[in-house]
Amino acid sequence: MDSPQEIAWRRLRRALDGFPPRMSEFIIDTYGRFAIDEAWEEFSILGKEPIDLGTPHAGVFFPWMYHAWIPDPAVLPIDDRLRGLSPTQVFLRRKAKQMDVLMRRYLSACLESHFSFYEVLRSDSNHGMRLLDLFTGTETEVLERSASTAMRASDILYAQLVACDGVVLLEGCAPCAIPPIGRIDVIELRKLLKPHHRDLNETDLKKYQLDLRALYWRLVDPILNPQFPELRNTDDEALSMQKVIFDIDSAEEAFRALKEIWQDVAEDHLRASADLDGNGQIARIEFDWRKQGNSKHASWENTVLGNVEIQNKRLIAQVNSAERAERFKTIVMNCLGDGARFRATEVQSVEQMLAKAKSQRPSRDEESARLMDNPAIQAQLREYLTSHYESWPNEKLPVLHGKTPLQAVKTRDGREMVEALIAQIERGSVRQPGFDAAITQRLRQQLGLA
Repeated sequence: MDSPQEIAWRRLRRALDGFPPRMSEFIIDTYGRFAIDEAWEEFSILGKEPIDLGTPHAGVFFPWMYHAWIPDPAVLPIDDRLRGLSPTQVFLRRKAKQMDVLMRRYLSACLESHFSFYEVLRSDSNHGMRLLDLFTGTETEVLERSASTAMRASDILYAQLVACDGVVLLEGCAPCAIPPIGRIDVIELRKLLKPHHRDLNETDLKKYQLDLRALYWRLVDPILNPQFPELRNTDDEALSMQKVIFDIDSAEEAFRALKEIWQDVAEDHLRASADLDGNGQIARIEFDWRKQGNSKHASWENTVLGNVEIQNKRLIAQVNSAERAERFKTIVMNCLGDGARFRATEVQSVEQMLAKAKSQRPSRDEESARLMDNPAIQAQLREYLTSHYESWPNEKLPVLHGKTPLQAVKTRDGREMVEALIAQIERGSVRQPGFDAAITQRLRQQLGLA
């Protein structure tokens, strides 16, 4: 037997059936055909692409436009009697008498509500969720069948909750969940707003909707439109896979001349791996181009700058930056002189490199799976991860403004940030072989978060 809340939920849904298209038509009729474009420009905080009715942000934009947007009389033909009113307020004034009483109550409740950021405390698939408002600290049970199937505990949600007739509905909702680490950005904004109010309440939060919407764009845009990260090598040079090719007179002479490249390795050791011709001279040899130390990692004794192959009349170096390619060309021309003639530099983009790696991935994945099934390797991974996270509470973290987790948990905001980090560790551990759930249990106990 259905509960009173579920019966009320169904009644509300029936009353609201068909409301969004009706409301959009009402806005165009009332404010002109450019009204939705003007609303989108304000909602997207300028600089965004023109409105696309299929935008993934529709679930947030349209409720905001209906209930919170105040059309600007300077750019839209607005009757003086409508100034300072949202479209929903105007709709209620004009259509209240023809409107279902339940729908009228619900739209009135929408006007009292606002968007906020919520942490998912519990999600019951196809039924509802328990959400914690990260600004006011209020916990709310929400009846929501569709969104609850995609939500997990510790997810962060940008949403508008509306209470009516004893139930709370999700009126507006972001198109995707924000991972637990996003809670840190929400806390940082809360810290900025909180000096003005000892405890943020619903009225206070309404004043800062622009700030919350700006944070929404900052957190959700990278999820919906991920940008390829700029990859750099250990010398902080932009990653660019390059093959430098020279024609040479003799493989033996080229090898002897390039002592600057292999001087830190014994010649006999390198020659042992070479292919020799009938006269005992090098026909083919392959070795690493190295330098002493590393600018980023003080503990490294040397850095591999590239791979060099000498074969008969050809000298090829594989390097991972344009700077290293130029450096190698200079070394070869200085060391070999007329004995080497530059032929070409072939450049492979990072995208091409990743596509090639992806095409080879199935066999690599199978090999990795076989390795991960090895009990000895599993034990080594567990030992490494356990050791790493044993020291983690004492490590200074940039995300905690240089504090260690043990220092951060001494404040309320710091405790929440550390909990968000641990929740993110748990989320990532699903794909991390050898990770033991006991690791995060021990972290919480050690940090007083259990």
